[in-house]
Amino acid sequence: MNLKSRMAELREYQSGDEDRIIELFRKTYGKEMDHNCGDLEHWNWEFGGEPGAAKYIVLATSGEAVIGQYAVIPRRMWIGGKEVRGSLSLDTMIDAEYRRQCLFPKMGRRLYKRLSEEGVTVTYGFPNENSINSIVKKLGWKELFVLPVAVAPLRPFRIVAGRYRALRTLTPLGDAAFAGLREIFSAIRELLPYRVAEVPIHFGSDFDRLWERSRTTLRIAAVRDAAFLDWRFAKRPNMPYRLVTATDSDGHLAGYLVFRLMDYKGMLTCFIMDLLADENKRTAPWALLAEALAISGREGGEIASAILPRSHRYFPWVLAAGFVPLPERLFPDEIHIGALAHDSAIESIVLNHEAWFLSWADTDLV
Repeated sequence: MNLKSRMAELREYQSGDEDRIIELFRKTYGKEMDHNCGDLEHWNWEFGGEPGAAKYIVLATSGEAVIGQYAVIPRRMWIGGKEVRGSLSLDTMIDAEYRRQCLFPKMGRRLYKRLSEEGVTVTYGFPNENSINSIVKKLGWKELFVLPVAVAPLRPFRIVAGRYRALRTLTPLGDAAFAGLREIFSAIRELLPYRVAEVPIHFGSDFDRLWERSRTTLRIAAVRDAAFLDWRFAKRPNMPYRLVTATDSDGHLAGYLVFRLMDYKGMLTCFIMDLLADENKRTAPWALLAEALAISGREGGEIASAILPRSHRYFPWVLAAGFVPLPERLFPDEIHIGALAHDSAIESIVLNHEAWFLSWADTDLV
């Protein structure tokens, strides 16, 4: 096949392209989109988004085949004291046989033109180490920082014993002692003026009111109202997210924490997906973390993971719950955050790395 016959054409997504997009994903990444459910079910959830969300997908095609994609999903953002339209970039891919045709910047620029025309003010994403340089050089993104991760050991002796056999005999005793410490944290939590408990995944109007009270001091964040939380956690197919809430003496929602307990690189890991608390309930973040870690420890969790920039509003409370920032050299995967402002009026906020309020919920990784 000569080069001319393999030249790609660009077009917008059309209903029915899903199967060919999924086929390209499997070919490009060598895996399923989500092993917890069918690929089409996952695609419909991810790109279906919240009710009424548009599909922002530019495809490169060759004949009937889809050989490239640049896609974002709509994301309502809170920036500079008001709600604006934003987007999250994900699942960029190009068939290896067509990578010399400069499709990546062509697809990106075409999509960004549409985003700007439709009032989308910012695009952000979490490119890996292999793609961050391309997206900065070819599409004008700014790299903000490497995603900072903090970890809390739940069964440290078991983790260490995996490398040092001589310590294996001490593992049951050591982990029992550490579990006891977590239970002490949980007991201290009982002294605080909140009722903290795991509850079924459901997000009602009380979560809207919590978001409205909590957003006032945030500079840039994805909107975390009931509609977003319901889509992100309750509607994701076959994904066992779990919800812990804190309520005050009047029965008002003081804060919530969503976590996921899953195997990650051979360790049962508690991912702190999202945490938000009323600004006037200062100790609620610690109470929520203490409960989530106690639950995870009882169920065999070995380590917990949270995204934790030093500028994060809950940084002191996360440290107090037993988390420690992980040095970059120890990151199992290096994940960058980058952004592109389509509106110059908000560019200074978007490019201020200390302004971002982030959690694992903002990514499409967990």
